[in-house]
Amino acid sequence: MSTNIDAQAFMQSGIAEQVAAVSPAVAEQLQVALETGGQIHIPVEEYAARIAPTEHAHALLKHLKTEPKGFTRAEAQEYRQTQSEHLRQEVEQALTEKRKDAAFTLYQRYPLKIQAKSAFSDQHFTQESIDKAKQGIQGVVDSAKQPGNHSSKAEIAPVKNWLVEAARNVGLEIANYTHAVDTSAVKHVMKNHSNVKTEKARGQIAVTEADFTMIPEIISSPDKIVFGTKNRLGKNQIVYLKALPDGSTLYLEEVRTKRKELATQSLQKYPATISAESIFSTLDPNARNDSENNLIIVDMSQSRNS
Repeated sequence: MSTNIDAQAFMQSGIAEQVAAVSPAVAEQLQVALETGGQIHIPVEEYAARIAPTEHAHALLKHLKTEPKGFTRAEAQEYRQTQSEHLRQEVEQALTEKRKDAAFTLYQRYPLKIQAKSAFSDQHFTQESIDKAKQGIQGVVDSAKQPGNHSSKAEIAPVKNWLVEAARNVGLEIANYTHAVDTSAVKHVMKNHSNVKTEKARGQIAVTEADFTMIPEIISSPDKIVFGTKNRLGKNQIVYLKALPDGSTLYLEEVRTKRKELATQSLQKYPATISAESIFSTLDPNARNDSENNLIIVDMSQSRNS
């Protein structure tokens, strides 16, 4: 009975010379195994008597195989990680498809109410206020990248009257509220939506730090707004959709009544070829506002095109 080690891996371990000096089996087989790309077979008795007592045994363990065609400890760990990632992606894809199917069923069951922004006064942010807000947001993003539990918040802008009126029409009071973003939201978005490979599997585009600085423009002039959803904590949400040069951005705010804030909750990006209906279908159907039978979409583009 023997333990086995790949000759190339053994040479790359950095301890080949030392082990060969104490193991006749290793010294005898090493050169031929290197030339043929084969393995070195070390009798268990010799390994126990000559290698195990040395300081090099621990470093060698991860390269050993109990069977010539088996896995080393390092290979087994890599295999488990790879399979785990594949399984995670498959589960995520299945959940995404199920969520979309459930959402489409929801829309078919409850017809959408459409309101045009032309019913409200049109008040965009000034370029000066947008630039100032972007500077504040960048400061929060920089803080979120720092090690440790740094916490900071930027007030983006007061909520405009047209949004107050739109929310009031659906039973949501946000007068005198302020749009805001904090480090916890930035960390959440980057953790869940910044991986290129993962987002591609979801049919989305990975979020970058620069996308956060687009928030003022998104909330100032969105294409559509959705009311009627709640997050998993039961708090009301306001959802914005805006087409940008690099795709469509779905931006979610949480309504914080005690602080009178509309705080960043999530930010996701989609290819420009994805329709608004498909994007809205990704909203969690289980997080709907139970007090309403309808999700309510305020179509902002109607007023801009009228």
